Amino acid sequence: MSTDEAHVRQLAAIARILLGIAYADRRFEAVEYDAIREILGTFSDIDALPQPVVDAIHNFDADSFELDTTVAELAVPEDNRVPLLQMILGVADADAVRDPEEKHYFYAVAQAIGASHDEIEALLAE
Repeated sequence: MSTDEAHVRQLAAIARILLGIAYADRRFEAVEYDAIREILGTFSDIDALPQPVVDAIHNFDADSFELDTTVAELAVPEDNRVPLLQMILGVADADAVRDPEEKHYFYAVAQAIGASHDEIEALLAE
């Protein structure tokens, strides 16, 4: 697998994780979609998302999404835990409401990627 293919797969996995927070409250809003696209564009430093990432966004099914599988596919290194959690909170806050379901999802991701209690609490306090 080339570096470009690996990067596209990584972006698609991040997109699915971000979509998970957007759908956590079962209300996917346009501002959340815009936030996801902006976050992914900023993270990857590109103007247009690769087609496989766009497809991952459009084909996302909240009912069949498996967080643990996606996190394992992403293999988040320790130094990327906080940035990923910041991205998730960016989507959660896009609609100006942080629902209990979104908090639950945030904690599930944090636990799945091995974030420490201190990292989690510091992010939630921001």
